Amino acid sequence: MCIAGTRIAVRTIAIAALRYGQTPEEILAHYPHLTLASIHDALSCYYDNREEIDKEIAEFETLDPGLHNN
Repeated sequence: MCIAGTRIAVRTIAIAALRYGQTPEEILAHYPHLTLASIHDALSCYYDNREEIDKEIAEFETLDPGLHNN
């Protein structure tokens, strides 16, 4: 699942917010081509599809084990 009109996965935003504790404003600083609304939409999408996206995150971490240590 990606943010509409971008290649940024919703899981990327969820990881930034939930694992690294970044606020939407901090995420926006890393992805200035997004809007605060799109970041909030991505987080809403995560919560609406939490089980599916958590599974994506787990699969992604399996592919990139170093992700745990960042």
